[in-house]
Amino acid sequence: MEQRQGFSANRNGLNGSIPRELGNLHRLTYLSASINDLNGSIPQQLGNLHLLTYLILAYQTLSGPIPESMGALTNLEYLNLKFNRLTGTIPASIANLTRLTEVYLSYNFLAGSIPVALTTLTNLQELSLEHNQLAGSLPSFHHLSRLGRLHARNNYLTGRAAPFPECLSPNRTSACPNDCLYPPTESDIHGNCLAESTFSCDGWQRSSHDCRLFCGARPLTPPCSGHGVCSVEPGHHDDTPAWGAQCTCDEGYTQGTAAGTCVPRGPAFLLALLLVLLLPLAMLLLLAFALPRFLSHYGC
Repeated sequence: MEQRQGFSANRNGLNGSIPRELGNLHRLTYLSASINDLNGSIPQQLGNLHLLTYLILAYQTLSGPIPESMGALTNLEYLNLKFNRLTGTIPASIANLTRLTEVYLSYNFLAGSIPVALTTLTNLQELSLEHNQLAGSLPSFHHLSRLGRLHARNNYLTGRAAPFPECLSPNRTSACPNDCLYPPTESDIHGNCLAESTFSCDGWQRSSHDCRLFCGARPLTPPCSGHGVCSVEPGHHDDTPAWGAQCTCDEGYTQGTAAGTCVPRGPAFLLALLLVLLLPLAMLLLLAFALPRFLSHYGC
């Protein structure tokens, strides 16, 4: 019988990048190296660990995308990559991980939409996506009967929070608590850009101003007022908007007083521009008028 192995190195002061050679440990079933100082990207070679059931690389400074090769870890049950600097989108190959019960991708810089692939993971019990740059509509998780927690707080999700069908029951006595939005008894979708709905009892949402600052997919209004190129500067992860938008405005526009906006250049700028253009002309006119008098005066 093949002997299976585990590797745990939490709080060991590890630094540097994750060695690609880890992908050669084909018997590995458990890999945990949280709360270290690992950096760089997650190597594609980890997708060779086909027996892996637990992968925990939380609380590091790992960057770059989540590799598509993760979709080859078909025995994976627990995935924890929270509190890193991961970017890019959540790979669609995650749909292959049908044994997943818990997924933690919170406190990163993941962008794009929440892949519909996540809604096919019928064994999922907990899904944590909060504090990222996720945009687009919030998919329906109604049919995931085992899902006990859904956290998508502080992103830039748009559209409406679709109610769980029981919310529509005329016999329901309560207004529509959080456990009616989705099957989970603990769902948190605060701090997004969701439209108000009769059945969305999800608490506070970002203001239209905060949503306008976001440069990602489908903001509520065009970034930079449609007159510039928007870039996002990551901020601190807390309950305030974590992404500050900076605009490189088109010619004739300048950064508005509200961040993430471009406004036509004002009268002061136009006056300065007019002076700059007229000054050389004024000098030429003065020279054309004064030079003949000067030459005449000195008998030239």
